[in-house]
Amino acid sequence: MNNAKGLDQNDKILLGFVIGFLLFCGWYFFFAQEASNVNGPVDVGGGSIVIEDQYDVEKVTLDAELVAPGHITIHRTMSEAPAEIVGVSRLLDVGVHEGVIIGMNVPLDVGYRYVAILHVDDGDEVFEPLEDMPVEVNGEVVRPDFVVLDNSDSADEIAQ
Repeated sequence: MNNAKGLDQNDKILLGFVIGFLLFCGWYFFFAQEASNVNGPVDVGGGSIVIEDQYDVEKVTLDAELVAPGHITIHRTMSEAPAEIVGVSRLLDVGVHEGVIIGMNVPLDVGYRYVAILHVDDGDEVFEPLEDMPVEVNGEVVRPDFVVLDNSDSADEIAQ
């Protein structure tokens, strides 16, 4: 039986585990809630990208409408999911933008599918992948895809 002098060794170990568990749970729920909001898409009330298949491997041309300042990124795809960023637009202001030209960091591969993603700027006017979140409209990320076609395909279409 335990005397009134204090906790025995087993009680101290158990108390240590309980305190540690409670601290971990508090830390997890506090930081996990913040982390879940860090990379998620945001609904800013609208936005769109209109892009057709491209013939130029050095640049992409598209039209966009933004309801908040932002950037458009061009991504390679992996199993239809966005992968490496290969191009980023300048900061685009609110409004309709026609003929936006985005230079590529590397030449695009003919025959491959790419994705354009609309991002809202976090206020610093510089694109930062972890800070400038993708825009969603009606629960869907604004991310049309396109294919890079061979220039000879373009010449064939014009000739017909």
